[in-house]
Amino acid sequence: MIWGILNGFLGIAVLLGIVYGLSANRAAIKWRTVITGLMMQFIIASMLLLKIEIGGTDILYPFKWMIQTLSQLFVFIINFTVNGSKFIFGPLADSTVMNNIFPNNGFVFAFMALTTIIFFGSFMAILYHLGVMQFIIRIMARLMVKFLNISGSEAIAVTANIFVGQTEAPLVIKPYVKKMTKSELLTLMIGGMATIAGGV
Repeated sequence: MIWGILNGFLGIAVLLGIVYGLSANRAAIKWRTVITGLMMQFIIASMLLLKIEIGGTDILYPFKWMIQTLSQLFVFIINFTVNGSKFIFGPLADSTVMNNIFPNNGFVFAFMALTTIIFFGSFMAILYHLGVMQFIIRIMARLMVKFLNISGSEAIAVTANIFVGQTEAPLVIKPYVKKMTKSELLTLMIGGMATIAGGV
């Protein structure tokens, strides 16, 4: 148990050392952002993993329920793609049928993965048109700028990685991508590569 925890801390220290060593401008590193981000990560992970009972009930259950409900909502929305793909493409979009024909090769990327990206991109465009995403990004920006000193677009895209995949998350901030700096784009890519979507 203790070795597992120490191993995790050692991994974080090694990764931070590698990133620091490869940095093109070490003087520009915002250590407050790094330390605050790590602390927030530990707090959120603790809230999800620990069980603190008072009177036989877990006091962290509402937080866990909220995260689980949001994840289920995103999975529910993405599942519309599966049903739509099966309706349009028939058995080509059904991995069980295709696995019977092509054992272990039943996943057809064009009919199963690309349709999800197209659907999610269209869905985000509708939410932008209605002003919903701008409202969410404004709220996230206020919170994240206050705590981490990062932009709202960075915050919302990395947060979206929790619920959707690496490909769909940048679509959440599509209008802002062309104005992002190199470091913001790197944050966007790292967020995608460092997480596994809740729907997986």
